Amino acid sequence: MTEPLRIVVDGGPIAYEPGDSVAIAILRAGQSPGRGGTLCLAGDCGNCVAEVFIAADANAARAVPRSAFLSAVPRRRQMFADAGVGRAVLDSHTVQLLDDHHLLVRTEWTAPRVDGSEPLHLSSSFLLRRDGDVLTALVYLNHRGL
Repeated sequence: MTEPLRIVVDGGPIAYEPGDSVAIAILRAGQSPGRGGTLCLAGDCGNCVAEVFIAADANAARAVPRSAFLSAVPRRRQMFADAGVGRAVLDSHTVQLLDDHHLLVRTEWTAPRVDGSEPLHLSSSFLLRRDGDVLTALVYLNHRGL
């Protein structure tokens, strides 16, 4: 019997399969990068979203060009700040492998309120496409927001 393949991420071993990118191995292990990365909305979004992807919430679904999404990220941060909400932290996520190229990732986030009142709970899902070592968000579904 052969030993499983492993990489070290954030100081701990994670199993991987031949052909996995680091992001895929992390998601498959049910973890998230400790210093940002996959689905973090930390400002490097241009590397994570498709040229045109679908964004949806309770009000509508719409096609969003990457350039429009990138220009909205700073406004989103400002909207949260204006509402007295701090930076959201990923609490949990689940990954469902749909086929060889697609993953469904469900996320739960908590954002503290600056005034110390009850934190804001957010949830969203992403349909990701895997092309070799690259994960690209095709669909962003916001379940619960401000």
